[in-house]
Amino acid sequence: MSQDPQEDKLFEFLSSIPRAKVMKSGGGRIFLRGFQKSTDCNYSLSLRVDEDHSLAFSEEYNYLPREDDDGMVYVYALVIPSEQQEAFLKLLVQKCGHAEVPQESARPELILNLLSELVKQKQLTIPESGQRNVNLISTWLKAASIPHPEPYVAF
Repeated sequence: MSQDPQEDKLFEFLSSIPRAKVMKSGGGRIFLRGFQKSTDCNYSLSLRVDEDHSLAFSEEYNYLPREDDDGMVYVYALVIPSEQQEAFLKLLVQKCGHAEVPQESARPELILNLLSELVKQKQLTIPESGQRNVNLISTWLKAASIPHPEPYVAF
């Protein structure tokens, strides 16, 4: 576990959600992971709830070493401001095909479950080369007129 008791408490709570697959990765919870064989790349998409309650997506591409290079890690990020969390929740509910937002008080956990549902529905998948899930989510946000900063390369 981490050295932050608040983070540990949140991790334990998220882990107790039925069917939620929650793993620590860079302070976030991975909800999509896989391997791109064509590029020898480990892929993960995670969500973290920051102290200010903003939602931070982290999309990591870990290219393994090959004969001609040493490999590389790229991380792309998207932050949804805390004041947009309810609008984003409603957007996810619609994307999943539900009529209304469930009356649950634990919003970050509900968001994680809805994202996992979008993975099962294959609306979020391990992207093809040159594509990014953070860009796809940003497109959804723009179409729903939800203000947010543009996705960016974290490192």
